[in-house]
Amino acid sequence: MGVVGVCRLCAREEKLQESHILPDWLFALTRDERRRFISLSSLPRHRPRPMQRGWWEHLLCWDCEQLFSRWEGCAKQAVEVIVTADPGSGPVYAVPGVDQEALRYLAWSILWRVAVSRYATGWVVDLGKREDEVRKSLLSGELSPIERFPLLLMRLSGSQLARSTLVPPYRTKILGISGFMMQAYNLFWFCSTSPTRTAWLSDVSWVGGSDSLTVINFPTTEQEEYGWLREVIRRRGMDK
Repeated sequence: MGVVGVCRLCAREEKLQESHILPDWLFALTRDERRRFISLSSLPRHRPRPMQRGWWEHLLCWDCEQLFSRWEGCAKQAVEVIVTADPGSGPVYAVPGVDQEALRYLAWSILWRVAVSRYATGWVVDLGKREDEVRKSLLSGELSPIERFPLLLMRLSGSQLARSTLVPPYRTKILGISGFMMQAYNLFWFCSTSPTRTAWLSDVSWVGGSDSLTVINFPTTEQEEYGWLREVIRRRGMDK
């Protein structure tokens, strides 16, 4: 029969789908040969455990699920180009011809899903008064202007661990800008929640700010990645 309820995106009462909070393809690099990944938590009662399926819940109706899927398909193609392009040795590198709007849509849709999810409360994502604004923008497919829905991408290089790590969104600051960061597919994704502050920093390489995507090249080592993961887990334990 399925579960009937109110879709969190369009607010209609419909049959709800088993919606992934994080798109399943983001787990691709974290899985072993048996398609398992290891789930870690800052909660002492949640021990590391192998899983085959990412987090999901009955969240969206069929139409809204398909809307997200179309954007995610375009974003997946863009991500695969970004992580296989040669970053060179400079601080940034350009990736022409990718769908930058799809990348912003993916990042902000994940933030929104985590914020409204009943089962992702431990991830501490609160969009506050902007939650409904984000919902309406995702529903319409119009995330504009860029200053209100900014995204910064940083590619991690030099660490095999970074390639196989997925970290759900957590609150942080970059260049004094408040926002949420996640790590997926060898990339740091930073969504700023400070539109005014973002507009001031016009020289920052925000996704969609130019015709060619600019990605920050972020060299790291295995030791640095382990240290960063420990700090993220520690901070999450303090936030609960």
